[in-house]
Amino acid sequence: MYIACYDDPPTTGTLVYGDLSTNAFSSAAWSGVYRVNEAGSGTTTNRPIMAVTADNATPWTLTEGTYWLVYQLNGSLSSGPWAPPLAIWGTQVTGNGLQSTDGGSTYVPVVNGGNGQGFLFILEGDLVPLQRSTWGSIKTEF
Repeated sequence: MYIACYDDPPTTGTLVYGDLSTNAFSSAAWSGVYRVNEAGSGTTTNRPIMAVTADNATPWTLTEGTYWLVYQLNGSLSSGPWAPPLAIWGTQVTGNGLQSTDGGSTYVPVVNGGNGQGFLFILEGDLVPLQRSTWGSIKTEF
């Protein structure tokens, strides 16, 4: 597993942290969930969803803003691994994820029926509270 953080979409952004050449894989375990086709019976068990953990040795410090997380996974299955898009029953648009199938040279939007899809991930870390020294840039009008 390889992870990198950009300050804009990876097609136009600048690399902020991480890289796509250092393996950050820590562990993988079955999530207890299978991916099934919406049109199918919902009972197939040939597409398990795995929970993959990366351990980044160097802590990232991110300031306020919007960031893009890029991750790559290697595997041994004949048709994967795949990162299933975020699915919320009855919700058409779940994000603005991008996908690359050529190692990050090009990216295309992830869509389902023309609707943008996101990906599910959990970032863990320490939250650093707002410091008093930065309050001067916050303007309040009454």
